[in-house]
Amino acid sequence: MSWREMICLVVFISVWTPTTRGQTTPAGPSYTCETNPNYNKCYCVLDSPTWDTDNWFLSRSYCRQQLNGELVDITSGADDTFITDLLVNAGRTSAWLGITDINSEGTFFPLSDPINGISYAPSWKPASINDANKNCAVISTSGYWEMVDCQNSPVIQTTMCVASTSGNTGCPLNAIAYGSKCYGVYTISIDDPDAGFAVGAAYSFCQGLAPTGNLVLPEDTAENNFVHRLAKLTEFDRFWLLIERGSGMYVEYGDPATNIPFENWDATAMSTFSDSIAAYNKFAMITDTGLWGYYTFNLKLGVICQFDQNLSGTLVTPVVQESCGTQTTTSSYSK
Repeated sequence: MSWREMICLVVFISVWTPTTRGQTTPAGPSYTCETNPNYNKCYCVLDSPTWDTDNWFLSRSYCRQQLNGELVDITSGADDTFITDLLVNAGRTSAWLGITDINSEGTFFPLSDPINGISYAPSWKPASINDANKNCAVISTSGYWEMVDCQNSPVIQTTMCVASTSGNTGCPLNAIAYGSKCYGVYTISIDDPDAGFAVGAAYSFCQGLAPTGNLVLPEDTAENNFVHRLAKLTEFDRFWLLIERGSGMYVEYGDPATNIPFENWDATAMSTFSDSIAAYNKFAMITDTGLWGYYTFNLKLGVICQFDQNLSGTLVTPVVQESCGTQTTTSSYSK
């Protein structure tokens, strides 16, 4: 069997479909939702304690699975008050925020903008910031924010999601605009039941989205740094790139006639590379250092898909109905 035939087999076995997604996650959540009048966004608390977790990445993944949304972030004092009141109304005391300093210690970035830090200055719990082991934010009904360990919060936290959004960035739901492209991260937590994709399945997954996406392919240092920042906001330390080894050179995966425009290889890792190694090992990834390496096709790595921006169309649609109730609609944008 050739390596391409082997990839096709992996795609057939591994590619995700909506009918198999989330079968082992908690079922039947109810929500306490209210429209935030400051931004016309619908914020929802997942009511059942089965959706509470001490892991920020898993909480973020729950928002994707259940509401096709994202963990909430806060940009003003009015927003802060609204979120605190919603927690009180839901009978909760603290919740994860979509705000971290994972990418730069002491500078707090919202998930919606991994390049620019937040401008709002909250009340921080003393001694919780400027600690390299505490990189994810929580909000408490007692009036303060706190940085805690992203994967082991000392208190089980509530999951609170932004369940719909208004406006049009030209990007699919939960994808972030950068330059003329959009970038969507589709693997967040390693505890997801279908966490990670083999390279063929990852390629097919991006191609099967609407609008059609592709595996990410940075074209310069700035774009590579941006992709690296997105990758660090997950529990995955390696993500597939749209690159494979052709005849003595690296080319676009699935299009061996197209050379790649930019390279950022890890010199140490590539020093062991040779064209004589097995063909199924010749697929590129971006690592947690931002450098690139190569990997065997059948291991399950993270997936970031990129799209062309479409500012003339409306790609962002509400997930929760206009009444900001508990009914949801289906979306093809979230894994």
